[in-house]
Amino acid sequence: MKNLLIGLTLILIAAVFFYFTKPNHEPAVETNSSSNNQPLQASQQTESALEPEEQQAAAVSCNSQELNEQLNQLKEERNEQFLSFVDKGADKALLERLARERLQDYSLVQQLQPPQAAANHENPFSDLFNSEEGRKLSEDLMLAAMAGQADEYAAKFRRGELYPLDPDKAEHRDLLLSTFSMGGEQATLTMIEQLYPEKTSLSANVLPAIFATIKDETTLRNIIKRVANVNLPIEQKVGIFGSHGNGNRPLDSALQNQNFTAAQILLDFGAKPRPEANRERASLDLIYQADEAPPKLLTDMLNRGFTTSDTQRAERLAQELASSNPQLSTKFELMAQQLAQKEQLYFEQAPPALQNLITDYQQQQQQLNQEYMDCLAEENQAKPTIPPYQPINKAKIEADIDRMVSQKVKFEQIIAQLAAFNKETVQHAYQYLRRLRLNKVNRFNNFQNLPPELRQLILLYKDKKWNQMVKLMETTKFPPELEISPATMLPEMIQQEAPESAIAAMVKISDKNDIKLIRQAQFQPKLLERIAGYGFNLDAKDNSNKNLFYQVVTRGQVEKVDTLLGYGVSMVSDPFGYDPLDALLRNPNANEKMLAKLQDIGFPITAHHQDYALYLKEHYPKRYQKLIEAIPDLEVTGKWQPKSP
Repeated sequence: MKNLLIGLTLILIAAVFFYFTKPNHEPAVETNSSSNNQPLQASQQTESALEPEEQQAAAVSCNSQELNEQLNQLKEERNEQFLSFVDKGADKALLERLARERLQDYSLVQQLQPPQAAANHENPFSDLFNSEEGRKLSEDLMLAAMAGQADEYAAKFRRGELYPLDPDKAEHRDLLLSTFSMGGEQATLTMIEQLYPEKTSLSANVLPAIFATIKDETTLRNIIKRVANVNLPIEQKVGIFGSHGNGNRPLDSALQNQNFTAAQILLDFGAKPRPEANRERASLDLIYQADEAPPKLLTDMLNRGFTTSDTQRAERLAQELASSNPQLSTKFELMAQQLAQKEQLYFEQAPPALQNLITDYQQQQQQLNQEYMDCLAEENQAKPTIPPYQPINKAKIEADIDRMVSQKVKFEQIIAQLAAFNKETVQHAYQYLRRLRLNKVNRFNNFQNLPPELRQLILLYKDKKWNQMVKLMETTKFPPELEISPATMLPEMIQQEAPESAIAAMVKISDKNDIKLIRQAQFQPKLLERIAGYGFNLDAKDNSNKNLFYQVVTRGQVEKVDTLLGYGVSMVSDPFGYDPLDALLRNPNANEKMLAKLQDIGFPITAHHQDYALYLKEHYPKRYQKLIEAIPDLEVTGKWQPKSP
C-alpha cells in the first residue's frame, strides 16, 4: 500500500502548483534556472570518458573486474558461514552486534533479524484513504491546512463531519493534528487547543509534527509536559511526519528535526538512552553536524550516559567538534576508545570458530581490496589519452561572465559574445549562468509559513472559486521564488473542469511563452493540444535557448517528434550552443532510434556535425559505426584536426 506521506505530498504539489523550473523572460542573473535542462547535462559527457570496449590500452598485469568478482565471492562465502552460526545455537544478539560493529555490514544485520509483522510496516491509516471518498478527504485536508482553515476543520472534526475520520478515535485526532501542522505553528497550536482539552495527555505519536513546526521554548515545554512518558517509543506514523517501526523515541524525533530546543526540554523531563538491546541506532547518531548542536545539549546527553551506536560515529562527532569545541571533542574521542574496548569484549565472547572467520575474512578482504585498488590505478594509467573534441578554458569563461555580469550586460549579449569562440564555450556559459541564478534566487521551501496571498490562492482553488482566482492572479504579484503565474494555473483548472469562461479569462492574462506550462504539457498530449488551441507558443525557448524539440530529442521520446513538428515547433532553436543532434553526438549512450528519426525527418546536417563525426571515427570507432548506420549522411572521410582552446 502506498505510504500516506507520498500521497499527501503529491496532493500538496498538485494543489499549490510549485513548478520548480525556470521563470520566463527575466534578466539572466536574477531568475531561477530550469530543472528541465537535465537531458542537456546528461548529453554533455566528457569525450575522454571512453567506453571500455573502445579503449586501446597498454597491457596490464591484472584484471579489476575479476578482482571485484573475487571480493564479492569472498563476502558471499563469509555471509554463508556467518549465518550458519545461527543454526549452531550462537547468541543471535551477539551475531547482530558483530555484523554491525565488527563487519559494518547492515545488510547482514537485516538477514539476521526476523521479518517484522506486516502491521509494523503498513500505514495504520491506509484503509481510510483507499476509497474515492477517502482520497478526496485527504486532498481536502491538505488544502485546508495550507489555506489556514485549522479552526474550521477542528470544528468539523468534533461534529463528525469529516467522515471517515472518527472524533472518538484518538489516532484520527492525531492524524488531523499532524496533517494541519503543515499549515505552520499557528495551525498546530489551534489543533492542539481545539482537539486536546487542557488536561488531556498528548500521544508521543504527534510529537514529530510538533517538533517540525514549533520552536518556541515556553510553548514546547507546555506541550511536552503533557506527554505521559517521554521515553516511550513512537508507535506509529501519523500524517506526514515521523516514522514507525524503528524504535524512535521523542528525543530522536527532536534531533531528526534539528529542534535542539525540544531535545533539551526532553532531557529536562528525563529522556534516557535507548536500552542496550535496542542499540542498532542511538540518539547521538542523529546529530549530523555536531558543531551545529548546542554544546550544553551534547554535554547533558553525555552526562546522561548517551553514546553513539559504534566507534566510527563517535570518531565522526569528535572530528566535527575538533576546532569548535576541543573539550567536547576529547570526550567523544574517549567514548570512541571505550566503545572500541567494548566491541572487542563482545568479539571475544564469540565462539572461537566465529572469531577466526571474522579475522580471516578481514585479512583476506583487506589484501584483496588493496590489489583491486592498485589494479584500477594500473588500468587507468594504461588508458590511452584522447583529446577532448574542443578544449575550453572554463576558468577564463567564468571570469569573463563575472565581468560582464558586473557590468550589467544582458544575458543575450553575454551568450552572443561567447558564441564567437565555439559551441562548447556557449554550453559551459549556460551552465555557469545557471549556477549563478541558483545562488542568487532562493528556492521556496518554507511550506509552513506561506505568504498570505498564496494561502488565499489555495483557498480559492480548494473552493473552486475560479473567477475570483483569475482576479487574484491578475492583481497579485507573487514572490518570485514561488514561480506561480497565470499560465501555471491552467492545468489544474482544466483538470478540475473549471468553466470554459474562467479558463479563457486565465488564458487572456497568461504569458503565451510561459515555458513552465509548455514543459508540463510536453508530457500530457491532451494538455498540449489544448494550450496550442489557446494560442500558446509551443516553440518558446528557455534560458538556454532550448525548446520542446530539443527536450524531446535528448530524452529519446521518438514518438513525440512528429507531434511537435505538426505544431510547427522548430528543429533547431539555439543559434549559439548545441542543437539536438550536437547533444546526441556527445552522448555515448545516444538513442539510436532517435538518431534514425532525425535522419528520416531531414534534420539539417552542418559542417560542425560532420567534424564531430570525424572525431568519433578516429577516437570512438564503435560509436561512429552506430552513428552512420542510423544517419548515413554523417559518413565522413579525412582526418580530424585537433582544436585549439
